[in-house]
Amino acid sequence: YYSRSGWRGTWRYDGGGSLANQTIHLIDQLVWHGGEVESVEAARIGVFAHEIETEDLGVAIFRYRNGALGTVLGTTTFPKDAYAVIEIHGDKGGAIMDVNGQVQWFFRDESVTPLEIEPPFANSAENMVAAIREGAPLVCDGREGRKSLELLTAIYRSAQTGQPVKLPL
Repeated sequence: YYSRSGWRGTWRYDGGGSLANQTIHLIDQLVWHGGEVESVEAARIGVFAHEIETEDLGVAIFRYRNGALGTVLGTTTFPKDAYAVIEIHGDKGGAIMDVNGQVQWFFRDESVTPLEIEPPFANSAENMVAAIREGAPLVCDGREGRKSLELLTAIYRSAQTGQPVKLPL
């Protein structure tokens, strides 16, 4: 993947690594479903399998304003494909979602509910086409995207400083 083009894996042209490219849409989901993030701490960001400037593995922990915790892991160290997963945990249970749209809800009563949703990227594309052709409202507009970029920036800042970062920036 990274060797196919000279701009991939560079800060200047790529703007980040596996978190910015392969995992940003799961970060969108963390923001969308979890609400406002109070702080973020990059547990680990590093280069393990590629000769690149940016990360090929990143893990971060979020604290939401409502007290819930969220985690994100994104990596391109897998041989065949990128891997990314998010988790949100609260006082009544939580959810785990992978990059392919597989979701598991779990609750304090120890029940687990697997849920298969439509491919999230297909839903986004359909909504974009409807907005262009029919003037339908966007489910996720640029303002929502800025929230995800702010969170990504906070992850990278935490990785650089080794300290938690409070939001908003």
